[in-house]
Amino acid sequence: MYAIEFDHALNLVDIRWTGLFDEPTVAAYADELLRRFRTEGFRPGYRLSMDMSGCTVQPAIAAAAIHAGSAPSRGRAASPSSPPARSRGCRCAGS
Repeated sequence: MYAIEFDHALNLVDIRWTGLFDEPTVAAYADELLRRFRTEGFRPGYRLSMDMSGCTVQPAIAAAAIHAGSAPSRGRAASPSSPPARSRGCRCAGS
């Protein structure tokens, strides 16, 4: 369902969602995430990478529970997505 990795050298938390969350999974995810933040010693200002390409839109109740967590505030975030339009051969306005 998910993978969480902490990279101290980059001050990066890398999270991958690989499936749909249900309420028990949300609870396990939130517990693990907060426990790992404490264990790893990460503080507000870390970098966050969220890869949600392995799942579709999360159910509303799961999404609300996920975002209600109390993880420390991130500094910068990135969400990997598909390549830019130019690399797919699309002509962009002004090109």
